[in-house]
Amino acid sequence: MAADAPWLQTDAQWTALYRGNVEADAKGEKSERVYLATRRVGNGELIAASQEFFLLNEAIKTHPNPVLLDFLAAAVP
Repeated sequence: MAADAPWLQTDAQWTALYRGNVEADAKGEKSERVYLATRRVGNGELIAASQEFFLLNEAIKTHPNPVLLDFLAAAVP
């Protein structure tokens, strides 16, 4: 994932499904960038993605990301 890619702002009700690199800010505090997350809503589940590009076949073909590919493959029963 590119350093300038948009990410989600999540709280404790969200479970991160795919995270980016941990980076330190100017104060030296580290934060994770969440790109795909889920949360319970009523009897269902809501899944939010920060962008669609990294899930497109062309992006996976030209810029493979082993962590993302492993996550996607593990989700298949």
